[in-house]
Amino acid sequence: MLPPSYIHQPEGYRKVAIGLSCDEFSRIATRLADLKPILVFGLIESDQNDLYNTAVVVRKGMLLGRYRKTMLLKGESMFRAGSEHPVFEIDGLRFGINLCNDLNFPECARAIAEQGAELLVCPCNNLMIPANAELWKYKHQEVRRLRARETGMHLLSSDVVGAWKQRVSYGSTSLIGSDGNVRSEIDFMREGMLIWDLLS
Repeated sequence: MLPPSYIHQPEGYRKVAIGLSCDEFSRIATRLADLKPILVFGLIESDQNDLYNTAVVVRKGMLLGRYRKTMLLKGESMFRAGSEHPVFEIDGLRFGINLCNDLNFPECARAIAEQGAELLVCPCNNLMIPANAELWKYKHQEVRRLRARETGMHLLSSDVVGAWKQRVSYGSTSLIGSDGNVRSEIDFMREGMLIWDLLS
């Protein structure tokens, strides 16, 4: 994921934005063709004159769909908000996506659950000034656990981790069960990968 917080000038967003039907994205997808896992990753999407904070779903180099963030922060005024909550089905598992701040709004997760999804996938970028990072250190996980309990979906979150230009993210990569209990998680300030079989 390329978090928008890394770019501070409006022209910078357009410089790294990518159209999903352009040759550049096709080249990226082709390089992912040999990977077996389903990939969900973020990018800045350009569509005509509009920019979106988008997560794409890619399987073996094929674009299966996208989700455009609906609940934008004040600092995301360069983006247009999305309006749809698509659900994807792969090998019998139905899942949808919330991006970062979407998780603070129950209606975003509910829109996915109402379509019969079992899993909510949440790529996040919680890179904040240190005081806010400390304030939200445990709060992020509390919000995620609440969304899981409310909707009865499992919730898989990933986050950036570390310090960058006087900002900090403790990271909160985790898998939360449909009962709101944490099944597996990566410790604060550590990179890692989770493996869990939801279908067993």
